[in-house]
Amino acid sequence: MNRRKNKIVAIVFIVALLASYPTVQIARRLVSQYGQADVFVVIIKPMPERFRAAFSRGTNVPRTIRESVRYERAEEKLISAEDIQSIRELLAWKASRPYRPDVLEIHSSTNVSVVARRDASHSVCITLVKRENKWVIDSESFAIYERMEKGVMDRMTGLMIRTFGQMR
Repeated sequence: MNRRKNKIVAIVFIVALLASYPTVQIARRLVSQYGQADVFVVIIKPMPERFRAAFSRGTNVPRTIRESVRYERAEEKLISAEDIQSIRELLAWKASRPYRPDVLEIHSSTNVSVVARRDASHSVCITLVKRENKWVIDSESFAIYERMEKGVMDRMTGLMIRTFGQMR
């Protein structure tokens, strides 16, 4: 009787485990699709003359500057809110593992780049392009990053600067 009871408990545990896996995957994908992400419109402007004069000694003088403006504050949105939602849907549901976007940068009406997290120590930069009215992933580049915490020397330097003022 005790052996039969153990089998029933094991079967119930396995069934519960198998039933919870799809629920967890769906929850991860929903968080990826609807979670918090910063959306920016990238504006490329010609560099003002006063800044170009500061670079005049160098050989590689940039001719443009890049400015990122929050989507809500941008005068020219470049893509619609529905396009942003379809991009997030693509990242959440079309991949084997969902991408959780941290930052979406809109470069043009057909070009968007996304910095997304895979897990605690891996991120990925994804370039999406619009082809035939559909957003598709054009390229991905993976990166491993370490969480930088202040060391003892950083804390001591910060304390000295606050105490004695800026060192020269």
